[in-house]
Amino acid sequence: MIISLGGHELLQKFGHVSNINICIFLQNISNIISRSVIQRIKRSIFWGAMVDESTDVSNVSQFITYVRFIENGEIITLFLDIRPLGSGGQTAFILHQTFIGMAQSYDLNIAFLAGMCVDGAASMVGIKTGLITRIKIDFPEVEPTHCVAHRFNLASEDSINNEDVNELKYAENTCLTL
Repeated sequence: MIISLGGHELLQKFGHVSNINICIFLQNISNIISRSVIQRIKRSIFWGAMVDESTDVSNVSQFITYVRFIENGEIITLFLDIRPLGSGGQTAFILHQTFIGMAQSYDLNIAFLAGMCVDGAASMVGIKTGLITRIKIDFPEVEPTHCVAHRFNLASEDSINNEDVNELKYAENTCLTL
């Protein structure tokens, strides 16, 4: 693993380095970076979260969190966390538990959460039990936003089904068969 990280010279200098030691080293680097990000967030008055769920190649649902905050008058966006959702799946209840747990694990005060950006999935924005609805029960000031990238993707999918686009596809296919 160390060779894949560009440490061939170090390996020659120090001999064999076990995967366990490499993992410990990488975890320590991760902890240092995380602490730095958390300190920066806490220096800001308010913070925002951009969250999403994604299923990885091993078919495990992951909860991803980016944060936004103001630092020296500039808006900063940083990756904060990724964690598995577990066997409970992608329900609003599990998403809510995961988000609250993530905030608590970093000692982030959700009372200072100004907004959340999510996709349009029912588990995120559902009126009765969505993640946003659950957050707003305790923190009604949180301002939800539907992610622009997700909205663009939905608009792109809708345009593909547009009649004019289908006519262009038909014309293109006809030309290609000639």
